[in-house]
Amino acid sequence: MRDWRARLRAAINRSGLKHSIVALDAGVTPETLSRVLTAEHQRPSLETVARVAHAVNENVGWVLGEQGFTLSGTQVMQLREVIAFLEVALLGASAPQNVVEAPPNAIPVRLRRGDLPRCFRENGAALAFQVIDDSLRELGVVDGDCLLVMPTSEWHDADGHLVVCEAAGSLFAKRLSLKADAITLLSGNRRYAPVQLADRHACRLLGIAIGITGAISPSRTVPLRAETATQLGGVLDMRGERTR
Repeated sequence: MRDWRARLRAAINRSGLKHSIVALDAGVTPETLSRVLTAEHQRPSLETVARVAHAVNENVGWVLGEQGFTLSGTQVMQLREVIAFLEVALLGASAPQNVVEAPPNAIPVRLRRGDLPRCFRENGAALAFQVIDDSLRELGVVDGDCLLVMPTSEWHDADGHLVVCEAAGSLFAKRLSLKADAITLLSGNRRYAPVQLADRHACRLLGIAIGITGAISPSRTVPLRAETATQLGGVLDMRGERTR
């Protein structure tokens, strides 16, 4: 517990964000953030520490040194990517033992002015959604990634692409497949069953994903994974150019 300040400072340094931005995202003043990070004689509330940790995508448990949180948020993300790669590479031919219903897996991310890299804005991205499960991992999209979305309501334009849509009041990030009037939302993980919708009236298309970032911050934007670009019908790389 006594090293939590050092861990929190390290998490902020890894994020590459200015302290003023971290304070804004955490909903505290820059002065409060400074006291949290440096004032050894003060004990901030757990809520304040959690807000700061979440502002830089860090686990509160890791910051506080709790048992079971030996890996930082960044290390957990890297481990998930390695596991996903190994499962595809080594077990690609084997079918999953249990196929489960695909749950809603996208949450909207509030964008501030300047959050989107210019290359994505110029190509139509105006929305962002965070993926909150592993159902797209075989497409190179892991839990915690943010999809940069170009708004559209044109179903035929979106066919075969990674999209975000609303069905029964819930948000899904899936690959869209159209057959006549039937809509199928496909995962990138064979453990999840396709989501079958009777017709287009049962689903509202919000847009097509044209980019992927590790977090909504230009300083933390990562290049698109090549396998994602190949499988999603042509998304944008970091220069804003279509990959195919």
